[in-house]
Amino acid sequence: MSNKRINAIKTKFADERSGNIILLSHCLLNENTRYFGGAFQRNFSKEILEQIHTKGYGIIQLPCPEQKAWGGLQKPYLWLGIDNKKTIIYPFRHLIYRFFILHTKRIYSKIANKTVKEIRDQMKAGYTVKGIIGIGGSPTCGVQTSLDISRINEFANLKLNQLDRKSWNDLIYTKFLQNKAGLFMKILQKKLRRRKTDLVFYEFDLQKEMNNEKQILL
Repeated sequence: MSNKRINAIKTKFADERSGNIILLSHCLLNENTRYFGGAFQRNFSKEILEQIHTKGYGIIQLPCPEQKAWGGLQKPYLWLGIDNKKTIIYPFRHLIYRFFILHTKRIYSKIANKTVKEIRDQMKAGYTVKGIIGIGGSPTCGVQTSLDISRINEFANLKLNQLDRKSWNDLIYTKFLQNKAGLFMKILQKKLRRRKTDLVFYEFDLQKEMNNEKQILL
């Protein structure tokens, strides 16, 4: 069907849609997918949704890349690297880590390809994609900051029986935070650049949510 005919149909059946879209990291709409200890709402980020509603944007929820790559919702592959000094995998941790990263990047690349395709389809339909909101501190969906999971020796030496929710979060956001994009966001940004698709990336600050601090992104 020609674009001219499609545009005529759109005009004939014009409705209330804004034609503006924003993409959200999965856990902003479903905090059940967060790492254990990282959910600070019972369900979703009401603060972000209120801002999006005020702007009149439609929402595309990104899949959770960690759920897809790290063994499901509980992400058991990630936890294998923590407190494993006395296990049989400890001597092979560097080799396992390399395979883990290769596997992760392969899965993330597939998800990024689908995401780029979705974005291009939205644009082809004449909609404006207003940006992508990532999660600060996430090793996967961080935009400016992420968890440095390359420090495998330090993770291996942690003692889970000596940690609680507060000390775990304090450790993540002090000792292991780095000023780099997470693995998935880095791959997605690269693929978008290849397609000459320039989008704004926002970072939702998980620490501010943790401390019940207000944040305005849009």
